[in-house]
Amino acid sequence: MSDYSVDDLLEGLEAIANIPGTNALIDNQTDILAILQLLNNSIADIIENNSELLQDTAATIFQSVLDSKRLFLGIFAYLMKLCSSNADADRSLYDCINVAISILVNITIVEVYAVNLVQYISDGTIPLSSFETVINKYLDYNVQLNESNNINVYDPFNQIGNLLCNICRIEDGRKLILLQSKGYVPKLLAQFNSTNSNRQRGSIATVRTCLFDKDIHWY
Repeated sequence: MSDYSVDDLLEGLEAIANIPGTNALIDNQTDILAILQLLNNSIADIIENNSELLQDTAATIFQSVLDSKRLFLGIFAYLMKLCSSNADADRSLYDCINVAISILVNITIVEVYAVNLVQYISDGTIPLSSFETVINKYLDYNVQLNESNNINVYDPFNQIGNLLCNICRIEDGRKLILLQSKGYVPKLLAQFNSTNSNRQRGSIATVRTCLFDKDIHWY
């Protein structure tokens, strides 16, 4: 059990997101990774210890269990800072990016928090452009180009498909992904051939979840 409260860790996450410049993110990656790992473990404990409460999607008390707004804002701000400067291409940051995305995946396994995330994107609390930037890091991955030589591929965003699957359980989440103008579905289908099991399973699960809507079989 961590000596730090979730509020302490969220404050740390917010401080990370506000670090000026990307060099500091690289220089302080060991401390950043420690905060992210502690936060991920704490969230897992919270979800496990409040599983019955969190099953009630109509409940409002779940926000007192975990401040998802602060969490989502902090994680997306951190990822955006990396993506906007192309610092995410630095291989030394793989673990930090991977754990940050794991946090998003793990919390949105709980439906009420998946609903939260979709709501925050829809109402602009989390800019749609931030969401699109992060998921495009996953969808723009060229499986044939990157995996044809069986080399050690740098793929820190490989878990995003699991996040998309989680939010696609929500009707408005499916609407975000199924906009034909965005072209997300063909890109998801292209991930089916990945040799990375996380990437492959996540994309397949996302498409399968979207099939709950009878009107979206246009592809």
